[in-house]
Amino acid sequence: MCSLLTEDLWNMPLIYVRVCVCVCVQLDKQQFEETIQTLNNLYAEAEKLGGKSYLEGCLACLTAYTIFLCMETHYEKMLKKIARFIKDQNEKIYAPRGLLLTDPIERGLRVVEITIFEDRSVGSGR
Repeated sequence: MCSLLTEDLWNMPLIYVRVCVCVCVQLDKQQFEETIQTLNNLYAEAEKLGGKSYLEGCLACLTAYTIFLCMETHYEKMLKKIARFIKDQNEKIYAPRGLLLTDPIERGLRVVEITIFEDRSVGSGR
């Protein structure tokens, strides 16, 4: 049985439960948990309110939001950092195992989608 499924499923986030059924054979549990934890941390940092976010808001009001034509917000910078992290994870961990991690921003920040690629050349004789 998949080691990801032996734990108490009631205490796991829904995203974790859905994905572990499909991916448990191809991906190490620790690697998957590290990826999800890092994503959670990066999104928390992106949404964190601080002096920089406050200053961005004040400048936006003062310039009728035209300031955003010249500069990226902290949130936009973090989204780019998350996209780089996902690309790096796909290249190093997921793609070699026939998997593809999709950026949650592409799914409305609601799900972490992992696509499983099948090797169709084995049975087709090509």
